[in-house]
This record gives sequence, structure tokens and C-alpha cells, in this order.
Amino acid sequence: MNAVIDCSVRLFHDVCDYLCLSVMIPEVEQNERTYKPGINAAWLAEIYEEGISTFNKVYVCCEHGNYILAFLSAVCLQRELDDAAEAGCPSFDLLSDFNYQKLERMAEKTHEVEKKLVKLIEENGGKIKRYDTFEQFKLAQL
Repeated sequence: MNAVIDCSVRLFHDVCDYLCLSVMIPEVEQNERTYKPGINAAWLAEIYEEGISTFNKVYVCCEHGNYILAFLSAVCLQRELDDAAEAGCPSFDLLSDFNYQKLERMAEKTHEVEKKLVKLIEENGGKIKRYDTFEQFKLAQL
């Protein structure tokens, strides 16, 4: 796995050099200890950071009674979680209890899954980047 990452980073730098771009790749912070073998907490943290908007979309749709978009968003989130299995993420089931008339259950289940995922990441040394304001996010220059 490290060889693939190293090759990808070299390729990225070569493309940036060719295009005369100056880009810094932030180091991924991860504690040295890992509690469960096969869990790539740094990768899971990245997956979570990208997927947080989908979690939020499920919550907002459930809150506003938009059952169609809530279901579609949950399907997208389920696919993201299924893909995270490659990084050692356990299987989560968001859709089995879906009921368009009881969206609060969908929101609760999604919150439970999010809490479990965050706990898994943090207990295994992953660092989730969080920003309190858009200005902080902008200053990070990601």
C-alpha cells in the first residue's frame, strides 16, 4: 500500500512541476499506535471528511420531511460507507429500516453510524480535520 501512495505522490508532484504549479500536500497526522489490525484510520478520516456533507444532507432532508432526497442521500452515504470497508470500516446498514413516514428514525440511525465511525477513527489514531468557521477552512488552503 505504501508503494502505491509513494508512486501517486511522485506522479502528483511531476504533474505539478510540468504545469508549473506550487502545491503543498499536508502531512496526514496519525498516532503511532493502532488498536485494530487492518484499520487505516488516516484513510477513514479522509473518507469521513469528504462524506460529512452527505451525513448533513440526510439530517436536513429528514428534518424537513423530504423523504425522496433523504432516501437518495442515504443510498449515497451507504455506498460511501461500503467503499470504506477497504480501509477497515465495519459494515453499517442505513437503509433496512427506512420508512418515509418516520424520517426521525433515519436521522437517529445516521447519527449512530456517524458516532461509531468517528469513534473508530479516533480510537485507531486517525485525526479528523474540523473547522469552526469558513474562514478557518479557507486559511487551511486545502
